[in-house]
Amino acid sequence: MAASRKRWDSIYANTNPFSLPQHIASGVKSAARARTNGPGAERLRCLWVYVTARGGSGSSQPPLAADEWLSILDESAALGSECVVISTGAGLDAHPEILAMCSWAQETHGMLVGLHVYKKPLTKAETAKLTTLDQPHFALFVDSEILSDMPDAEDMGIRVYQADCDGRELTVGDCTFPESMTCVGPSGEMFACGYVYGSKKYARGHCLERELSAVMSDEAIPHMIPRGDPGTKRRCNGCPPLMQRMLENNAHDVRPAKSNGNGKKQA
Repeated sequence: MAASRKRWDSIYANTNPFSLPQHIASGVKSAARARTNGPGAERLRCLWVYVTARGGSGSSQPPLAADEWLSILDESAALGSECVVISTGAGLDAHPEILAMCSWAQETHGMLVGLHVYKKPLTKAETAKLTTLDQPHFALFVDSEILSDMPDAEDMGIRVYQADCDGRELTVGDCTFPESMTCVGPSGEMFACGYVYGSKKYARGHCLERELSAVMSDEAIPHMIPRGDPGTKRRCNGCPPLMQRMLENNAHDVRPAKSNGNGKKQA
């Protein structure tokens, strides 16, 4: 608790403003787990969030507010979620809710947090904001085409990894990650994962209209992606289970990843 208190003091000059809601969220999480019975009660292990709109979702609804995102994090944590990856294609200044989400996930729920950056590299000022987070449980995952445009992150002690990956090469057979994961778009629309973001076949409804527990237990919607299904050109960049492997393997190492000489990052 002392280390946690110290981190809050470095962010906020006065009393931790999240103290009461953190206490409430902790109680809700404990109560939810106490009520669950059976092996399938807690099926959500990873949450994938897109705060920047991606083509194909067809949503005309307004973006979720910061407090709505925090509620989603609370709900996912109550179901057992251990990791969240937040994907942004517009940087941090365009999405001030990102830093609050990262802090909330870490401080309130002890989650591993990854920030997946694509399309638009973070500026030096934006990157500096990330240093207030719990670095042993945080990492940046950056798409290869903008990786060279973000050299400051490693110098600031932030772990950086190339996000590019193809799940068809890293997994055997059909992808079953959606059995314990869901992806939420900027307006609250849900899909099995980012690989099939925008596909009606893998749509799971809206997060403000349907509880995550109902989504994860609904056998009428796909919880598996056949190996033969075509994916978007983004492939599996930012996929939480794949990114989580990197985070867990280095959870107690705050040293940034180093280049292995071919432009990719190694743990």
